[in-house]
Amino acid sequence: MRINLAAFDTEKCSLAELNSAFCESANLCRGSLDGFLKKLNVLVSELPRLGFGFTAKELGEYLLKYREAGYPAVSHSEEYRLAYKPAYRVVLESEAKFLRQTDG
Repeated sequence: MRINLAAFDTEKCSLAELNSAFCESANLCRGSLDGFLKKLNVLVSELPRLGFGFTAKELGEYLLKYREAGYPAVSHSEEYRLAYKPAYRVVLESEAKFLRQTDG
């Protein structure tokens, strides 16, 4: 789940607890290069149907550079950051126990 940092209530949960859930979520998520490459192949094959704003050629060029760089973690583009100012953390729902707290 995506936790909006701008709306995060530190009165109900500390940033340390949020960070702990974030780190534990990252440690629990595992995959393989083979599985990742299969997902990329689905993206390539389904691209015409998905309606993204880039062509198959542009995607192919991007993926070639991405592979050559060793498949590093990606981030939002500068254009996206300027337009939307994203501020969130992604955590597994099972690790977000602090969100289930009630006011009593």
